[in-house]
Amino acid sequence: MRQPAIHNFNVIYVGPNEKVSVPDGLKLKNVVLYAQPGGEGSVRQAYRELSSDEAAVRSFVHNGGRYLGFGMGGYLVDDNPGYGFGLKTNQYISSSDATVTSEKADIVQVSWRGNTRWMYFQDGPYFIPDSGITGQTILAYYTNGKVAAIVQPYGKGKIGISGPHPEANSSWYSEAGLTDPDGIDADLGLDLIHTLMQ
Repeated sequence: MRQPAIHNFNVIYVGPNEKVSVPDGLKLKNVVLYAQPGGEGSVRQAYRELSSDEAAVRSFVHNGGRYLGFGMGGYLVDDNPGYGFGLKTNQYISSSDATVTSEKADIVQVSWRGNTRWMYFQDGPYFIPDSGITGQTILAYYTNGKVAAIVQPYGKGKIGISGPHPEANSSWYSEAGLTDPDGIDADLGLDLIHTLMQ
């Protein structure tokens, strides 16, 4: 069953190959959310392509905007390299007792708000929250206890990030030859967005 689009987002693509640059897009009237998807290659490579937009993205969130990141977009909340949103990240597949140890697409088990779920995953991060920041909502943990999804304040705004990919549709699974044991996870993506937009 499809969920209603309660936030009524009007999606505008911004970036180097789009009609609108990131800084110009973030200055548009009524922009409330910047989404940074996953990507190929290393975090350093991704950041090199995005570093000129760092100040605009950080200022947008600090002044009340929202940042939504999946996979690589999650890694980029760090400051080494990244946007510097007050969270440290690390590679889940290299963490102790990780259930996925390859950079290839796979399915990872998490506990999302206390419920066991399986999600599409490809070399995503785990997050190391700063205990000095109040107002954090940890949505999901990997089975080894590392944080898999979190929402937290940054200035007047918020960031919401996930190492696994709740936005993955059936084509992602079929292209990777995978099956999600409990079905597509759009409900988790909606939970992340709703929590971020509150």
